[in-house]
This record gives sequence, structure tokens and C-alpha cells, in this order.
Amino acid sequence: MYKKLLEHPLVFNAWSATYITPVARMITAVIQQDDQANILDLGCGSGRLQRHLSFRDYVGIDQNSGYIEYAKKHSQGRFIAGDVTNLNRCLDDQKFDYVFLIGLLHHLEYSQAVSVMKQLPAHVKPGGKVIVIDHVYTPELSLLNKILLKCDRGKFIIKQNDYRQLFQNFTVVSNKGFSIGLGSIALWSSLVRFLLAPQ
Repeated sequence: MYKKLLEHPLVFNAWSATYITPVARMITAVIQQDDQANILDLGCGSGRLQRHLSFRDYVGIDQNSGYIEYAKKHSQGRFIAGDVTNLNRCLDDQKFDYVFLIGLLHHLEYSQAVSVMKQLPAHVKPGGKVIVIDHVYTPELSLLNKILLKCDRGKFIIKQNDYRQLFQNFTVVSNKGFSIGLGSIALWSSLVRFLLAPQ
């Protein structure tokens, strides 16, 4: 039932309120709010990240058409209802300064994640970067974290070694672990931000 509710943009917005601001800060720390950059956001949801970062040249793709319709009404940029595992169908040969995969990979089967990563270099400008923010599976995840991750609908939390394999066609420029909490309670732990450059 809750998974169906999260398909609604307003419910998804309320859910994402627990992490959207810290995630936006993690991105801004890397790219320093370069207003001239053009951005591709894969799995963009309802477009909330665009509103937090205010990029003018922004393209968001999500398979949930309800999210996309909401984003078109409330955010700036171009929003496409499409399959992120088939980027060529959505984008033709367009290239970007930055590509975001924020909380996307744990929603994809590993073979799908591999497919996405193989397609990305063709859509990144020379000198461009890919920013991945997602969960890392560790046995030490708290019960609360496990419950939240289950509610988040993503069933494919990736282990640290599997990230290395997944990023084999990229140089890992930096990676930073972090958590998001409410007071002393860690709502989302074992998060990581990767900054990648296509090889």
C-alpha cells in the first residue's frame, strides 16, 4: 500500500524531504553551483532537486509519468518520462557537464545498473563528471535504516566492492561517505557520494 502511495508526487515529496537538502549540499560542494553547467538527472522524481539547485539548463528523466507531469508544472527545465536504462531513446546524442544518479542505482537490478553506466560516457562532455549518491550495503545497518530502505522501494543495495566493478569504465575522482539524521537519530546511514570521470 505504502509503495503505491509513494507513486504520488506529493507523497514522494514529503518522503524525500528527509534527505533532499543534505543531498543538494553534497552536490553543491562538488560543483560549486556552476550556473552555466548543463545537467542530466537520471531518476529525477518530481523535480525537487532542480528546485534546490536552480540550474537553468536541466534535463530530468524518470519512468514515473506522474512525477514528470508534476515536475513540468513546478520546476524549471526539461522533463522526460522515459526509461533510464535506454538513454539513447530519451536523449539522442546530447551531452552534459554533469550527470546525476541520486538514489537511483539501488532501484535497478545490477545488470540494469551496468547498462546505465555503460551508456553514460556517450552523454558526458569532455571534462564532464558523473555524481552518484546512493546507499552502500553493510551488515551494520540499523533496524531503522533497514525499515526505511525497504519503504524506499529500492531492493538492490550495492556493496562497496560491487561499486568498484560497476565503475570500471570511470575514474573515481573522489568518494565521501556520509549519513543523514534527525537530531541524534541516523535516518539514512552508509550513504556515499562518488564523483566519477569517464575514462
